Parts: sequence; structure tokens; C-alpha cells
Amino acid sequence: MLQLSTSCLGGTTTFVTYGALLSESSARTTFPQLYNFRLVRVNGYRRCFAHPHCFLVSRGLTTGNRFASLSAEKSAGASFIGAAFSVELDQTQQRAFLEREAEYSVEEIDMQCIENIGTKHYNLKSPVFMCLASTDAQLKRRSHPAIDQFSTVWNFTRDTNLLLPADVYLRHLLLAVEKAGPLASQSLLDDTFLVDRLTSLRSYLHRPGVREMVMTATPPSDLALRFGG
Repeated sequence: MLQLSTSCLGGTTTFVTYGALLSESSARTTFPQLYNFRLVRVNGYRRCFAHPHCFLVSRGLTTGNRFASLSAEKSAGASFIGAAFSVELDQTQQRAFLEREAEYSVEEIDMQCIENIGTKHYNLKSPVFMCLASTDAQLKRRSHPAIDQFSTVWNFTRDTNLLLPADVYLRHLLLAVEKAGPLASQSLLDDTFLVDRLTSLRSYLHRPGVREMVMTATPPSDLALRFGG
């Protein structure tokens, strides 16, 4: 299993998130004791639907080519609105977080990439981590089950005929980001891209019938909290 830097164990760690955890209430389902929650601009990274949502696929909760999850990757000139918050990370929290985000590469990022916005400003003095796009080779080294489930996880062709956002997950994102306010909501729509890295999420949702299809894709009752926004 991927490990976070040992320097953050038993001390303050800052996470930068860009999906459902843009909502403070959603973030607290993973880190109940988080603090200094605020919106930030993340520079030099692109947010895109570029790999399978392994959990939803395993539960049979995706349809056709609509099974993508969200990730971030380095991209010069790109940026998006994310959320930053701090936790006093112990081994139990670390384990729970890494199990939940097992297909990603959880990496320390340069604090210079993070720009405070809005009225809540906090100095970043601790390690800053973000879930980034990984590689198939990394998943193989960690014996991740998705390697046996898909021919590739992190090397999908940039073709929206092959991969689109998972409906249940996208509904969850849209509901969650509403709680984060208009700045985060607009950024999710305009600064998030499909697997082709060209089509914005806003453009995708403007396609005939897509938004209605997504918003009616409710999760089963046992996942209502996790995927309920």
C-alpha cells in the first residue's frame, strides 16, 4: 500500500481535495476532526475524468461507457478551485484514507501551487498532499485488484466514446459541490474535463438528456451516505 511521508505521522498534515470533498460536510465523513477548511486555487494541475471508478464498477453501479472517476494530473497553465484542510494524522486515519483512495498516487505537492482565495487564509506550514493520477505499474506493484478487472486503469485512450463520468459518482459530485458555494461549483463545471482533456464538464452536462440522466442515478440505500452529496 502507498504510504504517506513519515514526517506527517503524529503531526499536522494538509490535504488538498478537488471532488466530493470540496464539501466540508463530505470531507468530515473521512476526517471528522479536520480544521482550517477553506477553498484554494490549485495551479499547474488539471482535473479530469480519466480512469475507472473501480468501486462503483465492482458493485455493478455503472452503465456502458459511463464509469469514470475524477483525478488530477500535472498540466502547465491549468488550474481549478479545490479545498484545503488540516488534520492531525495518526496511523488509523492514514490507513482509512489510503484504503479509500487506493488507486491514486497520494503525493506531497509544492506549496507554491496553492493559492488562498476568499476570506479564509491560513499559512501552509505542513506537508501538503493531493491524490494524483497514478500508473498501471504502480497498481501492479501494490497488487491492486483493479489490474485484474481492467486492461488498463491509468492509460485510457483520450476518446469519450470509451470513457465518460460514472452517473452515480457525478451526481454525488454535483450535489456535494453545491454546498461549497458558487465559486467551487463553477470551477467544477468549467475546470474539469472528460478523458479527451478538451470537453468541459459543463459542455458534457449540456448534452441532451445528460443532466437528467445523471441526477436520477441514485445510489442504493447502503451507499446513500457515501454517494449522497
